[in-house]
Amino acid sequence: MLARDLMTSELVTVPPDMPLPAVARLMAERGISGVPVVGTDGALLGMLTEGDLIRRLAAAADKPTSWFAGLFAAPGEQAARFAKTHGRRARDAMTVAVHTASEDTPVEQIAALFERTGIRRVPILREGKLVGLVSRADLLRALLDSEDAGAATRRSDGEIRRDIVRRMKEQ
Repeated sequence: MLARDLMTSELVTVPPDMPLPAVARLMAERGISGVPVVGTDGALLGMLTEGDLIRRLAAAADKPTSWFAGLFAAPGEQAARFAKTHGRRARDAMTVAVHTASEDTPVEQIAALFERTGIRRVPILREGKLVGLVSRADLLRALLDSEDAGAATRRSDGEIRRDIVRRMKEQ
């Protein structure tokens, strides 16, 4: 099975200049934990996740770096951290170093990427443009669907959840 077989292609995306409160509201209203940040040409610029927004809130409680520790910190890293925690737009808080895949990437490779890096979603690109997203939930659905290939109807989210919990308990 390939990424194209299970990716979500109707995506919620945000422009880089969208204010962060509006992004947070959009994510909460749609019940999503991350959104691709996309340029006007459809190119992926980064990902903005709940983790990025939570880091922003947590940074407000951080104690200022002592002047002595500041002597050893890289100025570029300090500036990037300040922008990420105090910026006001999606571009300021998004993660830029994003793992991506193509439509032809086998789902086993995507699962291995999730396992290795701890990420929860992988943008799918075609010629540098965002065409879809594969999430952990997509992989779980594919796993369960492959086992139930003979079933005539799709299972509800509740049934899938109960099956996952049962299987986890078995492990």
